[in-house]
Amino acid sequence: MVRKAVIIILMLLYIYTLTFDIFLNTYFTKIPAPIIFGFPLVALFFDKSIRSYWHGWETLYFLLAILFFYGIGQGDFKTFLVNAIVFGVCGFYFNFFVGHSTRRFNVSVLLFVGFLVASAFVMFADHQYTDRIDSLRIKLLGSIVVNQSPSGISSTIFTFGYQAAALVGFLFVFVLAAGRKWYVTAPVFLFCLIVAYYGMQRSVFIGLSVCTVLYFLVRYGLNAVPALTGITACCVLFFLLVLHPYFSTGENIFNKNSTNMENGENRQDLFFENLKICSDYPFGLIFYGKDWKEVTHKNPVFQDGLTSHNAYMMFFTYLGPVLTIILLILIFYNVGKVFQFALVHIRKKENALLVALCFAFVSISVNALFHNAWLAAANGPSVFLYLAILHYGRMTSIIS
Repeated sequence: MVRKAVIIILMLLYIYTLTFDIFLNTYFTKIPAPIIFGFPLVALFFDKSIRSYWHGWETLYFLLAILFFYGIGQGDFKTFLVNAIVFGVCGFYFNFFVGHSTRRFNVSVLLFVGFLVASAFVMFADHQYTDRIDSLRIKLLGSIVVNQSPSGISSTIFTFGYQAAALVGFLFVFVLAAGRKWYVTAPVFLFCLIVAYYGMQRSVFIGLSVCTVLYFLVRYGLNAVPALTGITACCVLFFLLVLHPYFSTGENIFNKNSTNMENGENRQDLFFENLKICSDYPFGLIFYGKDWKEVTHKNPVFQDGLTSHNAYMMFFTYLGPVLTIILLILIFYNVGKVFQFALVHIRKKENALLVALCFAFVSISVNALFHNAWLAAANGPSVFLYLAILHYGRMTSIIS
């Protein structure tokens, strides 16, 4: 009983720190939180009879990606080390603690999704009680939060965006794949829409839309068109009849664009200016000995250290087309194989968890098109989903 209690507490604390990107803070000033909670699970509760699945090649490709991007590209070896620790500990967690234990895997996913739901409710409360909730966020994270409300259990609203993307991608697809009735799927879908709307996350809404369309088309083919049309009509009616009075007031995705424009941030201009930089340095900044500040300091579009807000574009800018394509293929090859399996067997209810994990990763990957953080930034939700999909694939022999 004591052993199980210690395991559950350590799992709670480890997945909590991973989900919310907690590394060093006022509570953990010397030793990183992933090491404090992750390694004891492996060292103290690793059962030698449990088969492990070493994701060694993926770890190597990831380390190479962040070495090129942060270490060589930006001369930021501290960030490289932090990201390597986050990814490495999570790899150890799945390999040597979860192993082939379906129960430990399912509990890990349940805790992960539960924390994301909690973060969403913190965001809702942040709309009404900003000062109180920001103070709560500081306590929950153990660090200063940027004044970017509304946000959940995260230091910035952008970080919360990755949490929201993972949450909506997982929840809605899971209830669909598990064959839940309409009176369950409808409220869940509504909850996902509200998270995107009040979380001021247009990218999350786009990710949810991509997941919804892709799921219905793969599962039902052309027969999905009437269902998708109905869902779209319901969404339009909901926004027009219920949310329309709030379009120009409060904080939501409809008035966020005007707010960004007032702050001198035009995403379209950022993207095209980034393309010009890529054309000026076609082989990647690392091959010219340049970094982002050096090539943008005279560009008024990228004032105050702005970037293109596109994780893939920034990766491409630093590493160039050849190295970027090679690394992306290597990093996503096995995840792609698992995703392909999930699509082929999408109608089987026993695959609901795998399908939901894959679509959550799709949602979070779409989100990276509009923000800087990405898998190579060791973003907590991205790392968890990536390694969870790989681990599930090896547990079920989808990949070797």
